[in-house]
Amino acid sequence: MRHVTRYRAYPSHAVEQRLFTGFARCSFVRHWCLETKVYRDSCLPKLKEEYPELKEVHSKVLQNVVQQIVHNLIALRGLKAKGRKVGKLRKKWLHSMIYEQTGFKLTGNCLRLSKIGERCRSNSAARYPGGSSRS
Repeated sequence: MRHVTRYRAYPSHAVEQRLFTGFARCSFVRHWCLETKVYRDSCLPKLKEEYPELKEVHSKVLQNVVQQIVHNLIALRGLKAKGRKVGKLRKKWLHSMIYEQTGFKLTGNCLRLSKIGERCRSNSAARYPGGSSRS
């Protein structure tokens, strides 16, 4: 079982801009994968060569974007096998980035994200309960 803890962050304007840029790049990778129907992590190095701005996002974050698509397709396939009517995955704007094991450091009330750089002040006293899911 995986435990997820969410923290409210209060980033500076510069860090906020880098976060939104990261969200946009993750959304781009999701849209590219859905358009080309390529759902493997092995496409990311070639994609980074073609679009160098993707190098500004932590590699594990982009891998998680592709893995989310695969997990969603597996879930849709399972629902279809049970006889439910399912549609297809659509393009959407991503509002979060998943840092699993690497790429982040939490010290005191500061959170440092890889490729984002500067630290964000977080309110560590107010923890927002995250969901827990099976892995």
